[in-house]
Amino acid sequence: MSRGVIQPSQQKLAEKLTILNDRGIGMLTRVYNIKKVRTHTHMFPIYWHLSVAVISKAVGVMLVL
Repeated sequence: MSRGVIQPSQQKLAEKLTILNDRGIGMLTRVYNIKKVRTHTHMFPIYWHLSVAVISKAVGVMLVL
């Protein structure tokens, strides 16, 4: 086995880690945006507050777990 050859199991693991990393970055971006919206709620219409409250509560529950 030479060092330059990647085994199929190593390739699958690398792909899974890449996907997990991309999803993690996306989730952190969404949480950041929700937090940003929560601090500046006066900038959005009334109906937006209702959906933000529901989403914020769900994100809070997810972060506790």
